[in-house]
Amino acid sequence: MKPQTNVQHFLVNDNQTIVRGYAVVFSGGKLSAAGDAPAAGTVAGVALEDIVTTTATATDIIAVDVNPASVYRMLYIGSATPAVGTAYDIGTNAGTVDADDSTGGIFTCMGDVDTTNKYADFLVKNRYNVAG
Repeated sequence: MKPQTNVQHFLVNDNQTIVRGYAVVFSGGKLSAAGDAPAAGTVAGVALEDIVTTTATATDIIAVDVNPASVYRMLYIGSATPAVGTAYDIGTNAGTVDADDSTGGIFTCMGDVDTTNKYADFLVKNRYNVAG
């Protein structure tokens, strides 16, 4: 059975380009696209919509899947093949996984690895505890 999405809405920081499927992190009480090896406890979840901000306002809000059990089909980069149970770092953007980098990894491979198209199923870890 597929887990249900738990959607919450958050304000977004200035100068952000967040695309649906990006991991997002808390920074200064608002969200930003996740960067390389985000700190434990800062990951809010995965963006469910796109948003671009320059000077963010009170209307710059994004929907985020905060369910810690959600598994995402994600593109991976690198020469390695993701191993089930191993956590990998963010790739070229917050919506890809770097299969060559398991240092500070937030995406745990759950299986269904497609080595032809370079996709696999990943669970996002190091999440902030969002009640809901």
